[in-house]
Amino acid sequence: MKLSDIGNTTLLEIDKLKINGNRVFSKCEYRNPTGSHKDRTFLHIVNTHLCDLFLIS
Repeated sequence: MKLSDIGNTTLLEIDKLKINGNRVFSKCEYRNPTGSHKDRTFLHIVNTHLCDLFLIS
């Protein structure tokens, strides 16, 4: 897993379904780097603590 993978979950278009003429996509949650929808929360916590470490040093 790379932190840069977070926020880039694969989307699949559902060709046979349209809502009011709009295309419909499904988000492939199983492709999340940590297998969870909480990836962005994790990334925010890591970035916040990294910033804190740099400010303290």
